Amino acid sequence: MTGDEERWGQWPVCGEIDICEVLGHEPRTNYGTLHYGLPHEQNQGAYTLPEGDFAAEFHTFSLEWLPGCLRWYVDGRLFHQVEQWFSAGADGFRKPFPAPFDHNMYVILNLAVGGVWPGPPDEATDFARAAFEVDYVRVYRKTRQSMEEL
Repeated sequence: MTGDEERWGQWPVCGEIDICEVLGHEPRTNYGTLHYGLPHEQNQGAYTLPEGDFAAEFHTFSLEWLPGCLRWYVDGRLFHQVEQWFSAGADGFRKPFPAPFDHNMYVILNLAVGGVWPGPPDEATDFARAAFEVDYVRVYRKTRQSMEEL
């Protein structure tokens, strides 16, 4: 999920929530990351499958986004939780918590190959076999009565 640059300023101040981030050379591990602040800070958790890898079959990646708390899950297992972060606006002044995670954001599901993290591809990188398949993305809004599908 990426934030509102017009409201908060350029990345990372506007915030980013990575729900599913698998590195091409580490197909057994998923990372859940919260990016925020000025200077840039991040809070990251990881879940490694006990056997197999994420390329072998479909898995469920979930984010529970509550006021003041974000929780990451893989296949229903909690693997990361964040309850503290901060933001500053384009003016450089800190904004009240839970900014910048106080508005709708885009969903990010990522198979990372290249870039600063995890680094440049090398001769072992097999782009011919690279595929990122998503069966579905579902978003719910929690209400007092029940969960509503958006």
